[in-house]
Amino acid sequence: MDQLGIASPDERLQALESVLEMPRPLLKYVRVPWDLSPGPLQTTRLDPDLTQRGLIIAKVPPQAGEEEEEEDEGWEERPPVLAEKLKMLFDALYPDVTDVEAEGVWAATELLRFAATSMPT
Repeated sequence: MDQLGIASPDERLQALESVLEMPRPLLKYVRVPWDLSPGPLQTTRLDPDLTQRGLIIAKVPPQAGEEEEEEDEGWEERPPVLAEKLKMLFDALYPDVTDVEAEGVWAATELLRFAATSMPT
């Protein structure tokens, strides 16, 4: 809860629904979108803190004149989503608490967006 003060509405909702239990068979249908841009909580607080603690690595952009290495087209590493990053920070701050689960899901926000776009004006 200490982290949610600077969170965007989408980040807040994602953080809150990440601690709710979701049936495992439904998880593949409520994944956090790949193209979701990070909000202020993730960019200004979580990423720097987790990088400083060595829990995630900072991605270094290629310098001018350098070519990006070709990666295997069949596998793309998925970066951790907001809920996973919050859980990493929680685990680092409170290592004795072991019974908290969090799963990155995108259910309620998608429903709200769908309702907003399908409502007649």
